[in-house]
Amino acid sequence: MARFPSCNNGKAKLELIEKKEGKDWLSWHIAARISVGEQPLEIARSLGVSYIDVKRWVEENCLDLVNMAKRAHADVLVGDVLRHVDEAQPEDVAVARLKAETKLKVASKLDKQSWGDGNSVGGGFGGITIVIGDVVKEEKVIEGEVVERIPN
Repeated sequence: MARFPSCNNGKAKLELIEKKEGKDWLSWHIAARISVGEQPLEIARSLGVSYIDVKRWVEENCLDLVNMAKRAHADVLVGDVLRHVDEAQPEDVAVARLKAETKLKVASKLDKQSWGDGNSVGGGFGGITIVIGDVVKEEKVIEGEVVERIPN
């Protein structure tokens, strides 16, 4: 049978870390790691506790700081999107688009004001159009007649 750590054990371990390093250190340690995209489960494992213990500690001690770290991570994700788009080659367009759309969606959830859709107050933009290579200008022909001409 699998053994699960008790919540009291994790809470006690976090209290020991807090006592040794300080509440500010632990708060900033967790927030800094979240801001660069480290997964919360990995942060908890590295501290030797379960994720639920870290989540409870954060909610009781530094929720505003962690929320700011999530918004900072949204900025990092948007930066990653721009890098992926800039570095994409024509054969990588589908992958670049998938990465861009996924990261922009996550960023919009983490920081709705800057990167979200709808009633945002500023700082963000609505979307990114990826065009790699030349745009072909040509006529659309239906049954031998010119229907639409794209101007040069």
